[in-house]
Amino acid sequence: MLLLPRTMFDDGAILVRPIPVVDWANAADYVSSLTAGTNAVSFRWDPATTETVPAPMGMRRGTVALRVSGQSMEPRIQDGDRLFCEPVSQLSDIASNKVVVVRFSDTYAPCPGCIVCKRLKRFGNTICLISDNDGGRAFDDIKPSDFTWLGVVVGKYSDDF
Repeated sequence: MLLLPRTMFDDGAILVRPIPVVDWANAADYVSSLTAGTNAVSFRWDPATTETVPAPMGMRRGTVALRVSGQSMEPRIQDGDRLFCEPVSQLSDIASNKVVVVRFSDTYAPCPGCIVCKRLKRFGNTICLISDNDGGRAFDDIKPSDFTWLGVVVGKYSDDF
């Protein structure tokens, strides 16, 4: 352990790696580049000029960090929190009551191209995306064709810690 560089450890306790944070305003372009089929992101990030968050080792490859904008998921997820999201290819792979981030397709009439963070609920064969906050918007009867990217929230990084 003495041979490892000091930068490998965050205060000597947890092995971490940096993940760039994508602001919600830029997330649509970022997510579109992830789903372009080449798995190539359209820009390179520079750790010296790009905000990053420490992701504990064990986070899966492809995990992205997105900054939350809005209060629809309060009190658990606050405006400004950074969420770690693992991409998922099948809607059926996600259990009910999980928090997800979805980028709707450009043809989804209620909110074309929007990116939202909501709680996925299953009611029989019907899937809904709802807010934890009663004042937030809900999306009913979601189908796999309604979105272009789907990620499950696997962690949160907050300034409150």
